[in-house]
This record gives sequence, C-alpha cells and structure tokens, in this order.
Amino acid sequence: MKQLQKVMNEIGISIKNNTVLEVACGCAEFSIEASKYAKEVFCIDLDNTRLLDEAGSISNIKFSIMNASNMSFENNSFDTVVIYNAIGHLDNIFPELIDECIRVLKENGILYIISSWKIDKLAIEEKLVKILNEKQIKFNIFEKNGIMYLSV
Repeated sequence: MKQLQKVMNEIGISIKNNTVLEVACGCAEFSIEASKYAKEVFCIDLDNTRLLDEAGSISNIKFSIMNASNMSFENNSFDTVVIYNAIGHLDNIFPELIDECIRVLKENGILYIISSWKIDKLAIEEKLVKILNEKQIKFNIFEKNGIMYLSV
C-alpha cells in the first residue's frame, strides 16, 4: 500500500467533504490524494517549481504562492490544515507557523503534522513538541506504519 493511502486510512474520514489547507505542499502529492475526499483543497508553498502538473488539472485544488508564517487567508477558513512531509524544512519558523495554522483553522478544526521522514520526526520530537508545550497547545502524537501523526 502506498504511503499516502496509509495516511488517508488514518485521516480520510476527518477530511471528507471538508475544506483543507496543505501548507508547504511542495509537489502537492498530499493535496492530490486529499482532493478525492475533501470538498476543496488549498495548497501553498513559497514557489511552484515542484508542483505536479496534475495538481493544476483537478478542479477542487487551488494552489497559491504564499509564506506559511504570514498567510493571506481569513481567520477560521479551513476545517483541516495539513503539513505533510515538510515540517523539518520549517523549523526556523515554528512559533509563527503554528500560530498561523491555528489562526486559519476553524473552531473544532484539526491541524495535522504528518511525516515519514526522519528529519521531520526529529524536528517534531526535538523542537515542535517543546513549542506546543510552551504555548500550552494540546496535541496528540502517535506513529503507525512508519508514519508519525501529530494533531492539534
């Protein structure tokens, strides 16, 4: 089973028919898979150089060039915010990133930070958990099939 199918087995129900934001989407492989479940998927990154052509041809995916630490979305815009296999590249902006993700998340929404990469898992365990604790943000964390899931 492909990795993204494993991820969707874990979170697919929670994004079904929802509005989802993928932060630091890179090639947008998560957004492409999520578009099969979600009502709308917005994905952002600092550039579009890695974006798969497929992402542009799916009607419920909208890509924007945007900085994750200063998003132009309205407050309470998304049911779900996801950072997939990217958190290790964002460790220099963790405090602002978490604040922004929570700001654009609807009340009772879920922020997922998901990764199968060692660099991401280390960033989560060694830096992000500390920041979440300092900010007194409740979270859950578990690992299944080699994939780490942190939800806020």
